[in-house]
Amino acid sequence: MPTTNTTILDHAVQMATKRVQDVCREFDTDRRHFAYRVLRAWMHTP
Repeated sequence: MPTTNTTILDHAVQMATKRVQDVCREFDTDRRHFAYRVLRAWMHTP
């Protein structure tokens, strides 16, 4: 895989991790799976 694609993928993973951490902070929880489900539900809402 070219370096550029790896860099883009790394950035996407970092941003996703940050979003999950933000949701954990907002809901005052350390349950990452819960935060992931909240994000997933929010993103699927029309």
